[in-house]
Amino acid sequence: MAVQETLRYDPPLTGWLRVTTRDTRIADTRLPAGARLLLLLGSAARDERHPTIDPDTYNPTRTDAPPLLAFGVGIHYCPGAPLALHLARQTLTNLLHTCPHLALSLPEADAPAHWPTNTALRSPEHLTVTW
Repeated sequence: MAVQETLRYDPPLTGWLRVTTRDTRIADTRLPAGARLLLLLGSAARDERHPTIDPDTYNPTRTDAPPLLAFGVGIHYCPGAPLALHLARQTLTNLLHTCPHLALSLPEADAPAHWPTNTALRSPEHLTVTW
C-alpha cells in the first residue's frame, strides 16, 4: 500500500500531453478534435469528488485511494507496471529488513530540499537518510 500511496500522493510524472482525436466533452467543457491537453496527475489523485478521506495527507496504510494513474490508463497503461510495483515493494522490504533503523532525514528549515526544474518528471535532487 505504501508504494501505491507514494505514487498517488506525489507522482514522479507530473503530467501527460495528449491530443484529442475527436470532438469530446469533459465535464462542462467542449473540446474539438486536435485539442492539445496537459493532464495533471498530481491533482487528479486528489480529486475532491472521490470519497478519499483527506486526500492531501500522505497515509501509507490508505485503502480508499482512487485508481492509481502513475502508470497510465487504457491503451497508454505501462506494461511494466506490475513488475515495477513488485520490485519497489521487494526493494523496500529488503531495505527495511537489512537496515531496520534507517530513517529519512528531513531538511532543516534553513536548508530546504532542492527540486530541480523539470516540467515532466519530479524528484528531489538528494534524499538523505540516517542509519
